[in-house]
Amino acid sequence: MKIGLVGRGQAARTLVPLMESTDLVLEWWWSRRDTRMVSQLERVDVALLAVPDDQIKVAAISLASRPFAADEVWLHLSGSAPGDLARVAPATPLAVGSLHPLQALPGHTVHAEHLQGVLAGIEGEPAACAQAVQVAERLGMVPKLLKTGSKPLYHAGAVMAAGHVTAAFAAGLEMLEACGLSREEARGALFPLIRGAVANLQAREPAEVITGPVARGDIGTLRVHLEALKEQNAAWPDLYRTLALAALEVSSARLDPRVIDELRALLSGD
Repeated sequence: MKIGLVGRGQAARTLVPLMESTDLVLEWWWSRRDTRMVSQLERVDVALLAVPDDQIKVAAISLASRPFAADEVWLHLSGSAPGDLARVAPATPLAVGSLHPLQALPGHTVHAEHLQGVLAGIEGEPAACAQAVQVAERLGMVPKLLKTGSKPLYHAGAVMAAGHVTAAFAAGLEMLEACGLSREEARGALFPLIRGAVANLQAREPAEVITGPVARGDIGTLRVHLEALKEQNAAWPDLYRTLALAALEVSSARLDPRVIDELRALLSGD
């Protein structure tokens, strides 16, 4: 399968060496900053648009100037934009869709198995989805066709489980540093907790393995936490309350209804 790649950002830089170990043939790797004109780009089976969401349409219009654009399938890598965003005209390109690896693409060299077993969210026109499935499988991913119109929610779920967890980890580091731990000491202290939580989640459902004062219905500890956070950083109590309310929803089946009401009142600031 002949592949063309548009963009030189983190996603593209991660994918290129991974593709080299498969039977995906990278015919060209192009961006608008290149000296090579877009009109000189050869015909490919699939063009991957690895550009920011607001540049997908711009990149598609550039590719459409080529005489054989109508014979190609174009797939963008956005997690939230609809697959048809890359369609320029009714007959250009042949088909459009999206292929989103549910994995970080950091822009540096990664292990050859980086995408093995990773879910690839696929959405778009049937012919594009068929090609996206092939690309995903050749890279070792597990393709999954998404419901039309569901991509924003799909991507939000991924951000919640990864990006927002990273943000919560960063806040936890600052809290431990405020207690006198060095940055490295704080990281060393929190990583075993995270690894344990991930291991638990791999084995059981969230409601079965969630821990902490919310899961125990420990209102007194939550009050102490909120007071301590307020004294240290005005932004921390709101972050803590938001996450604790989410934990309350997960833990509700194991708690007495009266305790749930008290916890919700405390965490809502009532």
